[in-house]
Amino acid sequence: MKETTLEFKSIIHQYPKPLVITDSHFKVLYANLYFEQIILLDHSSLIINQSTQMLNFEFCARLTDSLAQGEPAYTIKLADQYYKVQLIAVPDHHFYFMVFDNITKITQLESQFNHQNLIMQTIVDAIPQYVFWKNEHSVFEGCNSNFAQSASFMNVNQVIGLTDYHMPWKESADKYIKDDQLVINGHKPLLGYDEWQRSLDGTHKVMQVNKIPVFSKDKTSVVCLYIDNTENYMLKKNIEEANLARNLSEKVMSDFILNMQHDIRTPLAGIVGLGDVVLSMKANEITEIHSAVKDIVNSARRLLTYCESMVDLHKIQEAVNQSEPEAISIGELIQSIYEIEKPAADTKGIKLTYQLDPKDIHCIVNKNKLERVLVNLISNAIKFTEAGSVEIHVNLVRKNNERDALLRFMINDTGIGIHEDDLDYVFQQFSKLKPSYRDTKGLNLGFGLRLAKMFVNDLGGDLSLQSEVGKGSSFLVDIPVLLPLAYLYDLVNEC
Repeated sequence: MKETTLEFKSIIHQYPKPLVITDSHFKVLYANLYFEQIILLDHSSLIINQSTQMLNFEFCARLTDSLAQGEPAYTIKLADQYYKVQLIAVPDHHFYFMVFDNITKITQLESQFNHQNLIMQTIVDAIPQYVFWKNEHSVFEGCNSNFAQSASFMNVNQVIGLTDYHMPWKESADKYIKDDQLVINGHKPLLGYDEWQRSLDGTHKVMQVNKIPVFSKDKTSVVCLYIDNTENYMLKKNIEEANLARNLSEKVMSDFILNMQHDIRTPLAGIVGLGDVVLSMKANEITEIHSAVKDIVNSARRLLTYCESMVDLHKIQEAVNQSEPEAISIGELIQSIYEIEKPAADTKGIKLTYQLDPKDIHCIVNKNKLERVLVNLISNAIKFTEAGSVEIHVNLVRKNNERDALLRFMINDTGIGIHEDDLDYVFQQFSKLKPSYRDTKGLNLGFGLRLAKMFVNDLGGDLSLQSEVGKGSSFLVDIPVLLPLAYLYDLVNEC
């Protein structure tokens, strides 16, 4: 028995780590030299009471608590050294084995690693862009605070381990993951491209995105940086639209100058030419002189009409803009326009009709502006219709017991139609689908549709056009109006 005890002590003393054996009350039975060296570091009796050779009660209580919770290891610090203490109970013999493992280097490395991570996270959080990185399976491994907040998370740790399917933009997850794999598999970054993203408030923003692959010996990641580029994107779009509008305006102005050159130059050339003819005639050539003078007068009148029309455009706009809304009968207005335009339609053999629903419509609206809109659209439809019909449909759209209503006009013709590429062009001032030198039907300044569009906008309405070449055109005009109280009351009582 004595030999066994000596052999047991020898094993304890030769153990390469601090080792101590205690009874069930944590009184030291055996300890090796390594443990005694630890005791020398313990100037506060954190581990053992030297006089009683009993382990510190608080220290033992923490060890036993760890053991009971399935964590047999407990970490302590003595001086500048860190130890992980493992407690092994031997119930049948009522004693404990206690092993001390020096983890100072590991702890220092972990501390250094954590500090480096803190520095990196601080730097990433300071970046104004949204930053995140994922592994090769598109699982988030980290991000900055901006990104975490954009995804409605309290901190960056809550993002780690998730995928795009857990984010507010989960409906776009397939696309984002596809981009990740494109970067990883292609070994090439995707830089500076724009993509739409839905925000937490339901709005959509344009993000400028950069995705960069990162490769190590046995790991692949993708780093993404993106920033809200909505303002720049919209500015770019506005510039593009402005350039398109400018190009269209330049085309309109160019066409206007060419048309004006023909409209003014042709009658002027006629006047000069015919004047020379008159001057060269003899006194006895009365018939020829009369014919030449007649042509001179016609050319002069054509030129005068053109000039007066230019002046009238300003007068029309000024007079109409000075008018005020008033209570009118839409039926009487349509009837008066019908009587004005019908002779022109009859001359060309075109059937001109109109229909109102309901038949008796009264409302408060700017009559002068509405009349100019309808006259321009109807006369334009008759002018460009060679055969068939021009139909005018009027509807009143309203809610019961409310004075606000919508007056809807549909003007359909079976005319020449307009090509799809010219649908916006025809509403530009001085625009003509048929240049002056090809217009054999008289003076056409290109004011009508432009004026109609302008007056519809002034009325707070909307003017749209659908057309097909060779089949005709359809103009839809929606004008918001106010119903008179008496008229509204009658309508309500009829319902």
